[in-house]
Amino acid sequence: MTVHTHYHDITADTPREMGLALGRTFGGALQPFLGALKPLREQARSYLAACLAFTRLHFPDYVEELEGYAEGAGVDLGLLWQMLLEDDINALRPEKCTSMATNKGRLIGHNEDWSADAAGRLFILRRTLRGRSLFELHYAGTLGGNALSINSSGLVQMINSLEGTPLDTSVPRVPTNIIGRFMADSADIEAALVKLQSIPRMNGYAHTLIQAKGTGHRLLELSQNEISAHEITQFPFVHANHYTLDDMLHCNRRPPAESESSRQRYAGASAGITAQMTPEQLMALLKNDSKGPDNSLFNRRTIAGAVMDLDAKCAWIHLASEPEKDWLRYGLDFL
Repeated sequence: MTVHTHYHDITADTPREMGLALGRTFGGALQPFLGALKPLREQARSYLAACLAFTRLHFPDYVEELEGYAEGAGVDLGLLWQMLLEDDINALRPEKCTSMATNKGRLIGHNEDWSADAAGRLFILRRTLRGRSLFELHYAGTLGGNALSINSSGLVQMINSLEGTPLDTSVPRVPTNIIGRFMADSADIEAALVKLQSIPRMNGYAHTLIQAKGTGHRLLELSQNEISAHEITQFPFVHANHYTLDDMLHCNRRPPAESESSRQRYAGASAGITAQMTPEQLMALLKNDSKGPDNSLFNRRTIAGAVMDLDAKCAWIHLASEPEKDWLRYGLDFL
């Protein structure tokens, strides 16, 4: 099987061992981004340390993995934690990513957008921890679960960034990226939601959750203080970077004219997707650049694209960092 240079397969028995392996694998890719982090004031460092301790209470395995990650990469844990929090520290996030599902939820499409320099930080990762696998687009320096993933239980998660609100530092909070990883690992969406309801969060993403092994598909839209969960019953389905659920519309801080990219990509995907498609047709839609460099589905920020065929148990992925390879096929035999 031909794979991308940015593909890695890692197996470990404990979170710490997984973190060590991730750090050793991706440490080199982190250095330019760690060097670009702005120094924090003492008050901010103290707050982030409190958030790390608070996260350890609720998600000890993830903090253990992060500690191993820092050691394996040879970097300071505090700097790695700061990098993981970047979406929460910068409340007005850039609009990025488009997600789609069709064929009654059996065919998945996702474009991953960010800045051009982030292409070198994005990898394809299959990790197996304690016998459970997670296949994902993985950003070096995070614990994953913040792009596109599918786990052994058959849960597909597609993440879309949403506007944050200024961070309320009156209490410690769990970072958005940790919530993303938690949902990516989940086997039971409803049980995960019960846990999330009781945990203060820094901000939120839109989580499109598709069940490869059954029904009960969900769209979750999260903010710092609210969670809305909506069952997805109608396909085709599309999401971009603005709140769409009725009880979350008030969280859209930018007026439509200032979120043009998100709304144009949402409209373009909605117009192009049909109720029944082949993987090749969905790949062509993800590569559509007809609305220019900013507002097209395939735009100047697109650093990866992925199509998953849940019936065939495979995924096709292209990476901007390896343009000569275009779409490559990966088996999802762990399903």
